[in-house]
Amino acid sequence: MHTTPDILVLGLGPAGSCAAILAAQNNSLTLTVERKVSPGNPVQCAEFVPALIGNMVNNLRGCHVQNITSMLTEVENDAPDLMANFPGRMIDRAEFDAALAGEAAKAGALCHYGINVRQVTEEGHVLLADGTCLRPKVIIGTDGPHSLAGKAIGSTNEDVLETRQISVPLLKPFQSTDIFLNADIRGGYAWLFPKGKTANLGLGVIYALQSVPDQPDYVQLQTNAPA
Repeated sequence: MHTTPDILVLGLGPAGSCAAILAAQNNSLTLTVERKVSPGNPVQCAEFVPALIGNMVNNLRGCHVQNITSMLTEVENDAPDLMANFPGRMIDRAEFDAALAGEAAKAGALCHYGINVRQVTEEGHVLLADGTCLRPKVIIGTDGPHSLAGKAIGSTNEDVLETRQISVPLLKPFQSTDIFLNADIRGGYAWLFPKGKTANLGLGVIYALQSVPDQPDYVQLQTNAPA
């Protein structure tokens, strides 16, 4: 592993991969480190991409699962509100991340997986869990909401949503993203997003207001979901 690259990218999600692609294409010695063994796994995403955003991303066609046509919002016990024209698509996020990371490697970025970063120092050194010290000229911190790069410059996320998501079978084809707003889900919401024969069912709350149990009441959400 090069320890003195021009550019070091922390994290190989979509932001990190796109940064690595551009850096490598501009002839910078680009090193990337990702703690996951393979890009995109495990999936930490509900996997819905609105049409307007999707039109700006070339890789979506290769990981397309199904089209979305509408959005249904349920607030407490009120009648559901249907937004009939809400186009988008459900994707396979793991395939999407892998495709972008592959483009980064093809552009010349040196991509390393299963690498844990222990600390980013104020001097701009990056200490890895195995004891390696990296001294890049530039650090691009795309290492998630608990970014060590952000922490090194005094920028941390104070409000973070804690989430849980499972995959559930659908009884019939479904083309709407469903959103559930309820006082019991403080500072957040629940969702059911169809993905072919299954759906991503989950919820998120602001950690400071209410922690999410290891086994949320998904049964109640499934009961309320029209799918």
